[in-house]
Amino acid sequence: MSSHRSFVPIESLESRLLMHDGPHAETSWLINAGGAAYASTLGQKFLADQLVVGGTGKTGLFAIDKTVNDKLYSDRRFGSNFSYELPVVNGTYSLKLYFAETYFTTAGKRKFDVFAEGKQLLNDFDIVGSSGAFSAVTKTFAMNVIDGHL
Repeated sequence: MSSHRSFVPIESLESRLLMHDGPHAETSWLINAGGAAYASTLGQKFLADQLVVGGTGKTGLFAIDKTVNDKLYSDRRFGSNFSYELPVVNGTYSLKLYFAETYFTTAGKRKFDVFAEGKQLLNDFDIVGSSGAFSAVTKTFAMNVIDGHL
């Protein structure tokens, strides 16, 4: 995942949660981006942020609309460029990305791109424009892994 905007000040925070849910339990990843281990209200066990290069993690707690897992959406990783590399068995996976904007309240203030497996998944994505500030939004993508890493 990466952001290509350099005008975003360092103190502005992108709330991101990466969830990788594969067909084999041993290759499924639930990662709380930027935060500590977390158990959701559905009993999902998210690992502390790991397998990441770049960016800065930060924790917080905000009231987030459209979810009962506020803490999960409040932890975040931010920066102009960062990426995760998850070891998985080759195959087709569902990549779920969870977002909430906890800094800007106006659409257009933060736009970013997301890439996975050499493909652009999101282009100039604007969380506030999509769901509003302090509001959960999820994006899901089918991913075909052929090199043992997502």
